[in-house]
Formats: sequence, C-alpha cells, structure tokens
Amino acid sequence: MEKPYTCGKYLCYRIYSVFKKLKKTSTRPIYCLNLSTCILYKKIIRNTMTKKTLIISGILGCTAVIFGAMGAHALKKLITAEQLISFETAVKYQIYHAIAILILGIIYKNSPSKYLKYSINLFLAGVIIFSGSIYFLSLKDLLGFKFINYLGPITPLGGILLISGWIFIIIEGLKMKEN
Repeated sequence: MEKPYTCGKYLCYRIYSVFKKLKKTSTRPIYCLNLSTCILYKKIIRNTMTKKTLIISGILGCTAVIFGAMGAHALKKLITAEQLISFETAVKYQIYHAIAILILGIIYKNSPSKYLKYSINLFLAGVIIFSGSIYFLSLKDLLGFKFINYLGPITPLGGILLISGWIFIIIEGLKMKEN
C-alpha cells in the first residue's frame, strides 16, 4: 500500500488519510514518533508556522517603520519630548522583535521546537502589550483619551512576556544537541 506524505508510521498514515478525505489541512500536532523525518509533519505544520511567522514579522516590521516615520516627522510638534522618547522606545522594541520573529520562523522551519514556538508567541504578545500600551500612553493627550492611564501598569507585563520569549530561546539553546 502506497503511503504518500507519511513517514510510514501507522498513525501518521491514518492522519494523512483523514486529511485527504476531508481535503483540508490542520495545524494540530501529529503524534508521530519520528517528527524529524515525517513528510506529512513537514508539509502541514512547518510550512504553516513559517507562513504565519513571515506574515507576523512583516506586519510588525511594516507598522514599526510607519510608526517610526510618523514619530520622526508628524508627532514631533504634537507631543512632548518625553512622550516622543517613549514612542520611539516602543518603535525600537517592535522592530527588534519583528526581526527576531522572522529569524525564529526561519530556524523553526529547519529545526522545529516547542520552545521556538513559545518564543514567537511570547514576542508577539509582548510587542502588542508593551509597544501598544506605550503608543497609547504617548498619544493619550493627542487622541483625547485621558482614561488610558490604566495602561501604565500593563506595560511591564508586556516586558515580562518579551523577556520570557528570550528565556525560551536560551532553553532551546541549552537543549539543542551538537552535530
């Protein structure tokens, strides 16, 4: 019996058969014992994750450049110097982590790991919370949102998520086997 897109394991072949009948793919984990050589795993999981990280890093990078240009040109005269410095800090952290997500996505395609996936997700959540809250806090006077002061205590939570993402990269490095 031909077993296309499978590594030959019974469970992996059964999952492929179900996908083929339904004519769709899924991002659910495939519980095959040999994930490093499982073609089905590579086709579905790795490519989906790589696609998502490219899109996420592209969106974060693009918006960081837009916000950076907006801060350098349009906002200079509209907000205080202290608010502008905070705004620029948010842009810097966003672009740094957009690049990190891009690199992690490339590494993940070649060497998938749950720790790399955790890092990507933590970086995304951290950027949204950290940079997002700083953007709103910097622009609260300009936007007329005086009630946004409650975002101040949320900003460190975003920083903790970013730090956690870097810690998972360290864990992945420690668990990595040398070739």
